[in-house]
Amino acid sequence: MPLSRKGPTNGIPIWLLALTISLVIFRVALLAGHSTQVALKFVNWKPYSDLDTVVKQQSKPILLYFVGEGTPKTELMDDTVFSNKMVAECILNDFYPIRVEGGENAAPQQKLIIKKLYKKYLVVQIPTLVITTTAGSEVSHANGYKPSAQTYQFLRTVKDGIHLKEVEDSDRSPKNKGEDSDRSTNRDAEDSYFSPKQDSERSVPKPPF
Repeated sequence: MPLSRKGPTNGIPIWLLALTISLVIFRVALLAGHSTQVALKFVNWKPYSDLDTVVKQQSKPILLYFVGEGTPKTELMDDTVFSNKMVAECILNDFYPIRVEGGENAAPQQKLIIKKLYKKYLVVQIPTLVITTTAGSEVSHANGYKPSAQTYQFLRTVKDGIHLKEVEDSDRSPKNKGEDSDRSTNRDAEDSYFSPKQDSERSVPKPPF
């Protein structure tokens, strides 16, 4: 007399167990492939030292990414938002990405440059995204951590919006001759992008470092 199986597996066909295991293996492989694909899309951030040299050769708006090393929200932006395929592709196609590190451990000269950027764009928290023209005029600003969908919407709104063109046209418009003369006499190469050019009436925050 054949023995009958008893217990929780009684009545489960072998083919169903095999199918379940196959689906689990397929899902793991699919996720691994997706992770590899997304990893190739990571944003290749350029150092802030490129601002006065490389950006002058760019036609794309500049995306400044103000970060704090080791801060949870910065790590969250790096691990989730900028590893998102749509966000990364949008940045790679439509912006020139610049990463501005925190100045806690920077050399004195580097710390001075970083503070100029914080002052110029009124950065009061990290992480922060600032979109500018190649001349350094601010177009839009996003404070703090934003999820992938919100970050993507922020980028697309700026790229597709009329405000970007208005600011770029303003950069190209003739300036006051007296101001231009003073500026060409007193401004050195380092100050061409880093010097504060925002309205003097705006309050200047203290950098978060």
